[in-house]
Formats: sequence, structure tokens, C-alpha cells
Amino acid sequence: MTIVIGTFGVRFLLYSVLVNPWFVLPIELLQGFTYGIFYTNMATYAYVVSPEGTAATVQGIVGSAFEGFGNLF
Repeated sequence: MTIVIGTFGVRFLLYSVLVNPWFVLPIELLQGFTYGIFYTNMATYAYVVSPEGTAATVQGIVGSAFEGFGNLF
């Protein structure tokens, strides 16, 4: 999670000093890395905190909350 938050911070910092709009494209390459690491971290954390025998259910709830409710706003 530290890597994800750090990468988000670097992206937002680079956006804040952006002068040429075309420089958005190289910055957006970090999005794929950040999203992949975040999604893996989310599923792993859901597995770790789930009670015995409910790992798939907890991962499904966390994933649907992220993909469903999280995308509304």
C-alpha cells in the first residue's frame, strides 16, 4: 500500500507542475502500474482479514464495493 500511495503522490505532484499538456501521456504510464498494485493489494488484504472459510466472499464484497459503489462517485 505504501508503494501505491507513493506512486499516486508522484503522479499528482507531476500533474501539479505540468506545463505542456502532452506530458500527461508519460505520466499516465504510472496509472497502469498503480492500478495493478492497488488491485492486488486490495484482494490480498481482503484475504488476510477474512475469517476462516470466507475468503472468497470477503474478496467478492470488497471487489464489488470498489467496482460498483466506488465507481459511482
